[in-house]
Amino acid sequence: MADLDDDVEFTGSTGTNPLRDMPHMRHDCLVHPWPRPATAQSCAECCAKCFCYVCDGPASECKLWDEHCLADGSAEWVRKRAQAKRKREAAQRAQAAGRQVDSAEAVRQRFAAAADTDDGGAPQPAPDGADAGRPTRDEAEVEDEESEETFATYAPCHFARGQPHPEL
Repeated sequence: MADLDDDVEFTGSTGTNPLRDMPHMRHDCLVHPWPRPATAQSCAECCAKCFCYVCDGPASECKLWDEHCLADGSAEWVRKRAQAKRKREAAQRAQAAGRQVDSAEAVRQRFAAAADTDDGGAPQPAPDGADAGRPTRDEAEVEDEESEETFATYAPCHFARGQPHPEL
């Protein structure tokens, strides 16, 4: 051996490479390595196995891929991923309960309309009787008063360590 170099050099591979052939986040892709510096144009290209970090689904199905292609696992993207997960789970719970989740714009409009009313922003009935199972404002106040009466006699007891309980 004429060269005394101890480095290992890969000249090719056969078979499956899990880092290339299994689903992976875009920033871990070996087919299209993560560019430095990362820009929307340079990161948008992805392989068939790339997943959107934020949506946690195939990159080809991501509706916001122009933005999400830049996700690299930093704190900002972890926060956005958690927020997207909460939205997906809320939609799934609502669908399982047979309710429809209002869009953020619909909620904003409802709050703006409530703020403009003369009754101090009292809740407006939802369309199609969606509030049929909810108690009215007066019923909720009565329930709150009843629970306050239930716990009115409760007073927390603080004992010194090792002190016997007074009711024993």
